[in-house]
Amino acid sequence: DLMATFADLADLELTESQGPDSVSFASVLRNHRADTPRQHLIMQSANQSFVVRDGFWKLCLAPGSGARAIWGNKPLPEVAWGEALIEFGKPATREEFLKAPFVQLFNLENDPGEDHNLATKHPDRVDAMVAVLMDRIERGRSTPGPNLKNDRPIVIHRNLPDLVHRQL
Repeated sequence: DLMATFADLADLELTESQGPDSVSFASVLRNHRADTPRQHLIMQSANQSFVVRDGFWKLCLAPGSGARAIWGNKPLPEVAWGEALIEFGKPATREEFLKAPFVQLFNLENDPGEDHNLATKHPDRVDAMVAVLMDRIERGRSTPGPNLKNDRPIVIHRNLPDLVHRQL
């Protein structure tokens, strides 16, 4: 968001193809009580797991933290995916990986420690947040303007454990 913010602060206008994912937060710098202009934020971790934020809601498109337990994050991806596959009870498709038990949904306002996965209780919210991600991928941008081509193919689940690939 730095590109749009700096342009805003310098009173410059970006073209539709400049900063296709950049939203100015200059209003927040000018007034710390102003609402942030960004509603959704999409992140992708080093291990390629996607996260979608929508206000206080956070959707993780993996059944565990995805981390390799270097910083105490447990369970390991192999364990989390294995447990999710057992809970699902049958072979899953990539489309089914976008629903519980393969995703985690948290309300950070009430659960900042991410202790309570609400994905099974709020499947409509999961679907809506997945739809936001798919829309951004399809459009190649997260701001208004013409569709853009992504610079590489976007794969929602990369680096899946071998046990997941074997069941696909």
